[in-house]
Amino acid sequence: MDALADPSFPAPGHAVYEAWVVFQLNEMPIRTERDGDFNCVALMDAASCFILANVFCGSRRGGAVEDGRAALAQRRESAQAAVADVHR
Repeated sequence: MDALADPSFPAPGHAVYEAWVVFQLNEMPIRTERDGDFNCVALMDAASCFILANVFCGSRRGGAVEDGRAALAQRRESAQAAVADVHR
């Protein structure tokens, strides 16, 4: 199901930067000759549907979203710190 076609998005009852959705952007791996296959994983704010970040991670079976989730968690923390600085 397309998240943006789902009537529950933007997520009701959530403030911006309160809840996130992690999802894979590509259906097929992105192939490179030198570095192998990759998937692109994105982090989206559930309240605003704004894509905060994306990362490319190796496309080993079953591991793309999990690998990307850790990298995106670091970017989410950076984004939260930046928002906190703006509101001070």
